[in-house]
Amino acid sequence: MERVLAKVFAEKLYAQVDALQINYIQLPTTFQDAILESIATKQNITQSRRYKDNMQVLVAHALCMHMCMCMCMHMCMHSRV
Repeated sequence: MERVLAKVFAEKLYAQVDALQINYIQLPTTFQDAILESIATKQNITQSRRYKDNMQVLVAHALCMHMCMCMCMHMCMHSRV
């Protein structure tokens, strides 16, 4: 079922299905709550990792731009002599 949905999403919606979960099971409330909390925690970890990765790219880009500007200024100062 997951593969079929992933294919439809990819072909028709240009979206990627990473995982499929169907939540209709009769479990004790405390157990169900623990499972849902675990799922939410995993999602938060994934989001935090993606945010961290994005920030690392942005910082690296900003640093690169800063270095380029410094080099250009240095070259301009020395070419005037």
